Amino acid sequence: IVNGVEDQEHVRVWTQSRFDGEYLALDIAFPVNVEGEFVHYLDKPVYLILHGLNGGSHEEYVKDLVNRRRAENSTLVVLIARGMMDTKMV
Repeated sequence: IVNGVEDQEHVRVWTQSRFDGEYLALDIAFPVNVEGEFVHYLDKPVYLILHGLNGGSHEEYVKDLVNRRRAENSTLVVLIARGMMDTKMV
């Protein structure tokens, strides 16, 4: 990506595994309706984005995908691996 992509607003959800106690973060980017509220459209796809070894929702290629798909009213979920983007490690 030649030009930078603007940051996308998302909701961070933290969860902890019942099995090993590890934390997992999900950055969820919902489309925004005309009132400026986050919404989820049941007739639109939900994308799960796995960022790779050293990334997260702040990576330019992730922000570009989020920007493009949110414009189509899709919901996107970025799985943040443990230890990345200030997630907790146990």
